[in-house]
Amino acid sequence: MTKHTQSAFIFPAFINEYPENPFNGSQELQARFQYLLTEASLIIDHDLADFDFISNDFLRDELKTQYLTYIYSCAAADILSEKKIIPSYSAGYSMGIYAALVHAKVVTFGDGLLLIKNAYETIRNIVQDKKYGMCSIIGLSRNDITGLITSLNLHVEITNQNSNFAFVISGLHCDILTLLEVAKAEGALHTHLLNVSLPYHSDYLKETKPAFFDFIETIRFANPQTKLISLVDQQIFSDRADIKEEVIKNLFTPLNWFHTQSELLRTGVNLFIECGLGKNLAKNSKFIEGDYKFSNACDYIKNLNCLL
Repeated sequence: MTKHTQSAFIFPAFINEYPENPFNGSQELQARFQYLLTEASLIIDHDLADFDFISNDFLRDELKTQYLTYIYSCAAADILSEKKIIPSYSAGYSMGIYAALVHAKVVTFGDGLLLIKNAYETIRNIVQDKKYGMCSIIGLSRNDITGLITSLNLHVEITNQNSNFAFVISGLHCDILTLLEVAKAEGALHTHLLNVSLPYHSDYLKETKPAFFDFIETIRFANPQTKLISLVDQQIFSDRADIKEEVIKNLFTPLNWFHTQSELLRTGVNLFIECGLGKNLAKNSKFIEGDYKFSNACDYIKNLNCLL
């Protein structure tokens, strides 16, 4: 680990399933998660107090799943900070932006929960009864996918790029299903319907801006204590006003993880620590060239403890 001179904390978005051992034997991580879970149950949703990874996992509840991903991410980052692991940069992948803000001390843990809740409810009010969805496609280029979208007149759009041949698409649920079927026929290596019902980061949500802006004005934002990088345009944030604008744009603006990781690599980052449940971002990194290591926070904490 000592050879890694610059690191970045990456905070993921949603989780579709939990790992078999979410704490990997780390009692301190488990204790911190339980503490924050209790705090969250008092602040935002009493049902969270009944959460259990096995018997009551809330995986079918989109909002509670976001809360739990956020809580675990904050817990993991807290333990790493206690062990003096200070990243050169942090990045919030999709809805992971809120945990990134908490780690950088831009907002409090409680306000992060309120941001998640209000963003979700604002989006719900906009989409109402329309059925949307998201999917991932690996093995086709951007031109391949946009060509399919145009030729079939589908109401979907690319909303994130994970590599040159890995993309996330948001839009009408029926058109998402059509795109997945056609993409397979066109030779996509892997396609996956995501377990979300909202078209995050798409133009379909541009009407969220006024209401979400008004809510954000009620939240106290501070200047970041660690460098935050934008997944929208790879800007490095140092001012709270710019971060507020980013949080608003995050709902309805396409992201680009590929460009973000590439920019971090260019700055000298050679260790990426995924502060969340699972290793989805690590899997994405396999398609991005460079001399670096990607580690899950839980594994990293275990390795640190073994060195003590």
